[in-house]
Amino acid sequence: EKRAKAHLEQAAAEVLVAEQKAVELKEACRVWAESDLVAEELKEATEKSLRLEREVNKALGEARKVIACRQIEAKNKNTPQSLVNGLEQLQNRLVQVQSE
Repeated sequence: EKRAKAHLEQAAAEVLVAEQKAVELKEACRVWAESDLVAEELKEATEKSLRLEREVNKALGEARKVIACRQIEAKNKNTPQSLVNGLEQLQNRLVQVQSE
């Protein structure tokens, strides 16, 4: 049970990182709504958006990997239902982040 809790906390931490990176990207993209940007500002906004998008994708990949590993382990062992349910909820959060 303690091990299951630790696995779930690790997966939750990875999902949280992905969620935070997605929020940063969303905030950075708000600059595109401004119509009076000059060329240099557009260049900076583009570079920042692309960098943040890469970070979000990397964080999503890491979170997916951790969740997938834990789900495989859960199938192979006598795992508490709370871990299975928790991993499913984290997977749903990742889907939400990706859809935004």
